[in-house]
Amino acid sequence: MRSIFWKIFLVIWLTSFIIGASSSVLLTREIVQNQIERDWEQTFKSTVQALVSYYENWTKQNPDSPRRARLAQYRPLVIVEESTGEFIAGSFENFPDIEWTPIEFTSKNNNSYEVYIPRNEQANFVHILSVVWRNDPYRFGLSVVVAGLFSLLLSLVVIRPIKNLQKHIEIMGGGDLDIRLGRRLIRRRDEFGQLSRAFNKMADRITSLVNSKQQLLHDVSHELRAPLARLQVAGELARMEAEVAGIGPAMYDRVESECVSLNKLIDEILTLSRAEAGADDDQLEEPCELPEFLNRIVSDARFLHSEREIELQITGKPRQVKIKTVALEKAVKNILENAIKYSPEGIVEVDLEFSRRKVHISVADRGPGMTEDDLQNIFTPFYRVKAYNSKEGYGLGMSITQKSVQQMNGEIYAKNREGGGLKVTIELPA
Repeated sequence: MRSIFWKIFLVIWLTSFIIGASSSVLLTREIVQNQIERDWEQTFKSTVQALVSYYENWTKQNPDSPRRARLAQYRPLVIVEESTGEFIAGSFENFPDIEWTPIEFTSKNNNSYEVYIPRNEQANFVHILSVVWRNDPYRFGLSVVVAGLFSLLLSLVVIRPIKNLQKHIEIMGGGDLDIRLGRRLIRRRDEFGQLSRAFNKMADRITSLVNSKQQLLHDVSHELRAPLARLQVAGELARMEAEVAGIGPAMYDRVESECVSLNKLIDEILTLSRAEAGADDDQLEEPCELPEFLNRIVSDARFLHSEREIELQITGKPRQVKIKTVALEKAVKNILENAIKYSPEGIVEVDLEFSRRKVHISVADRGPGMTEDDLQNIFTPFYRVKAYNSKEGYGLGMSITQKSVQQMNGEIYAKNREGGGLKVTIELPA
């Protein structure tokens, strides 16, 4: 039983049932007990009257009569004459396991006797409950149903705010930082209201921190553009002067190369900043024939990397899909370029699979694959895979790709393929 709903429901229902059943038992117990005691008293009273009358009229005058001995063995009943202490019926020794209840009895001749009858066991819970069920089964069943409905209603009242909060947390975890709980929960004065207000306060704080980070990246990148441009101009002027003076251009070529690399880094930072800020969210989805779309991307890659073998495979029944083509093209191209760049000579496989509700686009290479730590952090900004540290790159490409896929309400994940290599899959709704 993993759901807290059923736990709360069963606890409340069982508690309501036990309280209701206990109340019925308490109300019925006295009536049932009195009835049982009355039946015992009536049964023994007539027997005691007959035995005492027989004793006073016959056996008392005939102490040696064999009938007196038989009377003394009468059971399960003990009668003692109070004045003499003589047992005139029954014997305690013959019934050692019975608990007795003493009753004062006066005969018609005004003689006093102590009468001992077996103690009546009090009716237990199950017995009384069975009596209640036999007397009014419909009311008993109705009370069980009403307790169940009450428990269901109370469970829903408790669970619904939790489900609502869970839904908002999942949406926020998916990247929508603008999600907030509604006024209905915020205005509550109980613990759910306090929790809802704490959630909104936390969401505001997280949104502020993320926006500040994005703004910082954006501002720093923009501020670096101007001095970088001046550095490139100064480097070019210095190159011209060096050529006039007959100085080799090697050092100036190195400066220019570093400026180009720095410029690319700034471009990627700005792209990531825009993606995290949702700058491309307003891009409209448009119908797309994915086989033709991917075939064009693969053809471009084959042209740029004629030495590599790139295969495109399509499975399932092709159909038109509405997507953000620009975002998807950026994502697929980046994954494909990584597969070509970071894998040795060999086949790169691009697979397009149509399922009932999803479309999967996979790119698989024959490279060394990744460690589990790398697979968990591959989409983290500025994370560089340990095996690829010697290669160029800044650790931003896969982060940008992930943001592009998320703009289309899709998912992206990476895993090592059987036989070696890495397989990156984009999953889109269709």
